[in-house]
Parts: sequence; structure tokens; C-alpha cells
Amino acid sequence: MWQDGLTYKMIKLKFPAYLIKIIYNYLHNRTFRVRVNNTFSETGFCQSGTPQGSVLSPYLCNIFTHDFPDHPTISTCLFADDSAALTQGVQLNYTIKTMQCYLDILENWLTDWRIAINVEKTQAIVFRKWGVIDPQAELTLFDDNIHWVPVVRYLGLHIDSRLTYKKRIDYLSDKFWGRIALAISLIGRSSPLSLENKVILYKQILRPTITYGSPVWGAAAPTHTKRIQVIQNKILRIITNAPWYVRNSVIHHDLHMEPIDNYITRTSRNVFTSIQNHDNPVIKAQTLFTYPHSKLNFAYKTTKWNLPLKPP
Repeated sequence: MWQDGLTYKMIKLKFPAYLIKIIYNYLHNRTFRVRVNNTFSETGFCQSGTPQGSVLSPYLCNIFTHDFPDHPTISTCLFADDSAALTQGVQLNYTIKTMQCYLDILENWLTDWRIAINVEKTQAIVFRKWGVIDPQAELTLFDDNIHWVPVVRYLGLHIDSRLTYKKRIDYLSDKFWGRIALAISLIGRSSPLSLENKVILYKQILRPTITYGSPVWGAAAPTHTKRIQVIQNKILRIITNAPWYVRNSVIHHDLHMEPIDNYITRTSRNVFTSIQNHDNPVIKAQTLFTYPHSKLNFAYKTTKWNLPLKPP
């Protein structure tokens, strides 16, 4: 973040003079040093940016990006330094031209306010429910081509071009069993922890690993979401050291553990209820996708309002 640019924008927005002076003194003449073992680098001065971890930094970032370029047919999603631009259309070539027009406007804004973009990490994707499209036209930013990819990752969520979320489930499975390798001494059959503590450890540490972003990817096909339930079945058997003939439903009942499908539904209801009156129109609009007979699995379907929650 360009500090002098932030001061200029605060002046243009008619912030009180005393507040502008406080923020100016807060950001300028800050120093830093890098430590490697017991060796320190020379002292340097922070010419840009805001202090990491400061409660003021998100607000200052919002002020600096308040005039982020917009377009009548482009939706922008900003979260800290992660940003996405979305557009839709019937003709792919026309849609790509629309996006390129927006990127040209964005490039000028980034140049004016001294914001550097890593184009190599910037990706483009075409979402299409049926079939796969290989776009022939290129998108460019600062004279560099943006690569077309079949899967993108945004805010930790893997999104593929057909919105099947299969890659997301694959990633969650691999990540979960990686965590289990570290926690097996605590939740395994030979662990000295009580069963109650093992269940708490699973609910607080391990289950969030396989359910992160579930209000979105929970709309995937049952063949994919079932894999997450299988993972929970396996880990509960490890925790309880249950013999093979004990049913998974019995283990869930005895541990007062709800099925993954039930957990996703409950979490989704909490999420979508909380955004019904959200100030951000893009976020609020997610509750509008309620077509009951549509073959497309919108994220809002994970709430399953027409069905009661199953008891654990």
C-alpha cells in the first residue's frame, strides 16, 4: 500500500485533519530488521504497507481500495490481497473481450496507485456445467498473458471449471490424513487420552480440516461428499478401537457425533442466515439462488431448508 497515496485519498474523502495526521505519523518512519539465528540485518525503512497484525490495517486497506475499478458487467471480489473478477455471457469471445476491457482499466488503476501484481500467479478459468472449453483468446495484464487453468484456488477453496469440487475433496482427503499422521499418538488406540478428550480433539482440530468451505462444496454430488463421511467413519473407529462388526451408525450415536451431511447442513444454515442482511450485495445475493427444480447444485442448496436436521 502506497502510504502517500493513502494520505491523499483520506484528504479527498475529507477525513478530519487530526485523524489524517495521526495515521500519517503512525505509518511513516517505521523501521524493520531481519533476524537469522543471532545475526541481524541493517535497519531499513518501510516505504509502503501497513503493520501486519494491526487492527487498523484492514480499515486502511478498505480506504485505499474504495475506488477500486468497477464495470457494469463485472463483479469484483476483494479479500485482503486476494481478488477475483467475474463476468458471464453466452458468447465466450465476447465475454473474454469484456474481461479484457476491465483488465485494461484495472491496469491503469494499479499503475496510478503503485500496486504491484504478480501476473504469474494470476489465473483465468471458464465455468461451464457441460463440456470443457479451451479458450483460444488470451487475457493479458501488463503485457503478460494470464494462463487458462481447469482448477483455481481462491480463499483456500479449490474450484474446477465444471463446479464438481472433486479436486477439492481430493485435497481435503490428502490434507486430513497428513494431519492424522501427526495426531495419531493422541487419538490412536494406544493413546492415554480419554475417549471424551479424543472426541474433543477430533471436533476442534481434525473435523474443521475436512469441512472447511463446506457450505460451498457441500453442493457437490453425493459420490464426492460421501468420501468425507467415509473419512469420519474411519477416524471414529480408530478413536474408539471399535471391532469390525460394530456399525458406523452405532459409533456415531454413542459418541453423539452427527453425520457429515448433517454437520454441513447445520453449518450452511448458520452461514446463509447470517448473510441475508449483509451489506455486500455480492455476498447477500448468494441467498437468491433457490431454484427448486434446477439441475445445477448451487451452494445455497446445502441448507436443505425443506428437510429437518437428523439427530446425532
